[in-house]
Amino acid sequence: MSRSLANTVVSGVHQSVQWMTGFAGLPYLARSTFRHEQSALIAASLGTAIGAGGFAEFFLTKGFSGSSWLVSLLVAAPPGANMVAALLTNTLRRWRQPAVAAGCLWTAAAATAAVALLPARGEFAGLFVLLMVISTTAMMTSVQARTAIWQANYPAGARGGIVSRNFILQTTLLAFFAQSLGAALDLSHESYRVIYLAGAASFVVAGFYYRRIRVRRESLRIRRSATGGGRVSPWAIVAVLFRDRRFGWYMALQMLVGSATILVSPLIPGLLENVFGASYSSGNMALIVAPAAAQLLMIPALGGLFDRISIFRFRGFGSGIWAISSFVLAGAVLLASMPVLVVSMCITGIGQSFGRLSWSMGHMAFAGDEDAHLYMGAHLLLTGVRGLTVPFLGVFLYNHALGVHLIWISGAAQFVAAVGYWLSARCDSRPAVGKPTPSRAYTP
Repeated sequence: MSRSLANTVVSGVHQSVQWMTGFAGLPYLARSTFRHEQSALIAASLGTAIGAGGFAEFFLTKGFSGSSWLVSLLVAAPPGANMVAALLTNTLRRWRQPAVAAGCLWTAAAATAAVALLPARGEFAGLFVLLMVISTTAMMTSVQARTAIWQANYPAGARGGIVSRNFILQTTLLAFFAQSLGAALDLSHESYRVIYLAGAASFVVAGFYYRRIRVRRESLRIRRSATGGGRVSPWAIVAVLFRDRRFGWYMALQMLVGSATILVSPLIPGLLENVFGASYSSGNMALIVAPAAAQLLMIPALGGLFDRISIFRFRGFGSGIWAISSFVLAGAVLLASMPVLVVSMCITGIGQSFGRLSWSMGHMAFAGDEDAHLYMGAHLLLTGVRGLTVPFLGVFLYNHALGVHLIWISGAAQFVAAVGYWLSARCDSRPAVGKPTPSRAYTP
């Protein structure tokens, strides 16, 4: 019986790996890009794991005795980087997008390697944050390049399914490395030097894989950019929110649910240390592995769902789940219960599954090929605005006014956003994300 169960498990794992890394169901012209992108994700997985918010934030809290205010800077780094990317839209579009992605990875490698040279003491916490902000900014700036590659090389009707496979692969490797590295830090705190050097090396290798990708009709886009065609001004990025009212309303709701989510994010590493007394292993289990496990269960189904239903309905599901996770998190803190905390993080992972797909590609439900860069720019700009303000507001409100009540209040805001999305979905005549038009090249 046990042998039969073991064979079933092995067979299931083998089939899952084949589906995740194979070409089954992929359009022929998307296969080369898919293979190079997956190779880059595998190569960069170690660096991504140590640069992931949960790992860096908890290492700052436990290894450098960093305060919640410093953790807020790390939480603000990804959305702040999005704002930088939005402001650099014109510059980034003048280069080949695979080269932009590779350059961002190599910049992240340099900052990550520098962490290995820092003594892990409180007086160096600020420098650690600075290096991680540089690394995160470089990584997040590559998002525009990656979405441009997806827009050009992955057909619209299959885009969600393709990208979800990469998310699954990335999430699996991130969870594995995060837990393994947490165990290594518990055994020897000085192992962080080797960890960060290895992470830097992984970014370098990944950059070379991105350089191999060829983007459809990219030479035409670069020529147009060089002659001034398709230039983007900051006002043009903002104006799209008013010109396309449905997109503006979609982004307003996203602003609400996103703000409510990152309002609480800077608090969790400190709660793990001060309320739950977590080790590196148990802290990474709660912050990274539990959400990742939930994502692995959900993303295979969500990739197809994303291609079939309205973006408003898809976002409504995700926002409602985020609200539930916040309510359970508040209960975990009040009870000082680590098992309840892990449950809340698993529910958070389900919400993150919806969020990862809709954040990366949701704007494509509104944008045409000619103005996709404007919609993505507006999306990144608003992400940056909330990211540079809300985490610090959350720390202030928690420390000086609301305490644990802040957590369930954020859940209430997420629930309001979910209701807004669902009401919008009922009167939204747009087709599902993956079905607006046949796939065409990205030519902004």
